[in-house]
Amino acid sequence: MAEDAYRELRYRILTQWRADEVRVLMHQAQIAMDERDRLYEDMAARDGTRFHPFWQDDAVAQNATAKEIAP
Repeated sequence: MAEDAYRELRYRILTQWRADEVRVLMHQAQIAMDERDRLYEDMAARDGTRFHPFWQDDAVAQNATAKEIAP
């Protein structure tokens, strides 16, 4: 990530003025990206049985209510 950012002029100029702060911010950004990647990897590894479209939940609830009301 840092390599890509330093290709942009705005980041190169910022490093000339506040190099220490840029290093800290880049490190924090990398940590945040790594954590987000771990989260996505975890979500991708789960099976889809727990994830249902919102309309499916409504249909299931209506079906259950209709069965309770029916004689």
